[in-house]
Amino acid sequence: MEKGRVTLCPADTELPHFVEEVLEELSALTRENQPLQYQPTGTPTQIHTDRQSLRNILINLISNAIKYSPDGKPVEIHPHLANGRFTVAVRNHGCC
Repeated sequence: MEKGRVTLCPADTELPHFVEEVLEELSALTRENQPLQYQPTGTPTQIHTDRQSLRNILINLISNAIKYSPDGKPVEIHPHLANGRFTVAVRNHGCC
């Protein structure tokens, strides 16, 4: 991105629906009894962002959490949108 090789295409994105689509795709990676717990907070629910970059970031964070979380333990996804800023916390219950 810093070398100008990535072209960003920002667009209005309905955040809850977008994250749910990513989680649906990643659910195939979960182990038995390893739920993905999605708990969005904040308003409004729409952001202006590059969808592909955001998708790549979410996939990276959540797939790592799935990989390092043990069976029977949830992976928690907490996106938050407030004051024009979007943050996401991803928590697993692994050893590290």
